[in-house]
Amino acid sequence: MFPGMFRDVEHEKFYSDMLSRFYRQDVYHRALFYTLGLTRETRTHVQDLFDFSNDSIRPKGLKAS
Repeated sequence: MFPGMFRDVEHEKFYSDMLSRFYRQDVYHRALFYTLGLTRETRTHVQDLFDFSNDSIRPKGLKAS
């Protein structure tokens, strides 16, 4: 990727993993997975925050944080 683009190695790995497992790689999904990958907490709870089967954000997951 781009030097200095990611916060740490875990952030970069999460971003790459999410894009490789998800069929859509448009700007929306790239920005979403980049943002969700910034902290350990959001990386850990990505299933609570994003519904992969419906391709949508889970509002209840946002309230839980």
